[in-house]
Amino acid sequence: MAWDEENDTTIYKVVVNHEEQYSIWPADRENPLGWRDVGKSGPKAECLAYIEVVWTDMRPLSLRKHMEAMARQPVLPAPPPSAQEDTAEDTLVKRLAQGSHPLAAGLRPEKSVKALKESIDRG
Repeated sequence: MAWDEENDTTIYKVVVNHEEQYSIWPADRENPLGWRDVGKSGPKAECLAYIEVVWTDMRPLSLRKHMEAMARQPVLPAPPPSAQEDTAEDTLVKRLAQGSHPLAAGLRPEKSVKALKESIDRG
């Protein structure tokens, strides 16, 4: 037989967890681990209506606290690098721009025993 909400005569209680998230639980049962009574009980619709009024921010408490802390400490933009401070990328570009550098390029290495031996000999 399917459970029928219209004929539900269960008395519920409103419970809340450490993150200030609300739920309902049958009043005659022990609270689930980590949940405590808030002092409201009654028919399901009445308990849900109570939750709708009191639970105005669905974010978990830890997230709300984190967001509030971040709002109090705005992130300052990083200062532009000074002319004397080189990033690793700038330093490499400057080094490569000075003098001549040998360059070897190839599309595909030759696949032969001779090429393998030469490669091994070169280390």
